[in-house]
Amino acid sequence: MRTIRSRPGRSAWILLAVLLGIFIALAVYQPDQALWLLASAVGVAIILWVRLRAVQLEITESVVRAKQGWYLPEKQAARSEIRAIHYFPSVISFHGPDRKPIMKIAPNWTMRQMLEVADELGVPLYDHRRWLGLRKVSTGRLVNHPAPSHPVR
Repeated sequence: MRTIRSRPGRSAWILLAVLLGIFIALAVYQPDQALWLLASAVGVAIILWVRLRAVQLEITESVVRAKQGWYLPEKQAARSEIRAIHYFPSVISFHGPDRKPIMKIAPNWTMRQMLEVADELGVPLYDHRRWLGLRKVSTGRLVNHPAPSHPVR
């Protein structure tokens, strides 16, 4: 069994840098409230850590299971039924043999993590995001294609 935990993506790190800049600017211009700013920054970090800790993707011999939080029900799909993974800006979908989605999950995992999942499952991964994930396109770009299990002649 392999477990893949969620990580903050590039946009989360940019948002964190902007918030850190705001905290530093407020601490410089209003030093009497620096303690409250520090406490709120630590509180936000703890909340984000707890939220990210609950999100994980488990790959076993028979199923792929997505746990998307403490309070949301887990979703699962048979590993043998998954033929492709499509990464959209607002959803990650696992497609079956009939090219229809058999499991849809929130995009809590980075593209690099989904590449690892696609390699583990031996299926192609398609990226439907453009402009850093701000725009969705209907035709996905093939990110990886697994090596065939038989020799190609």
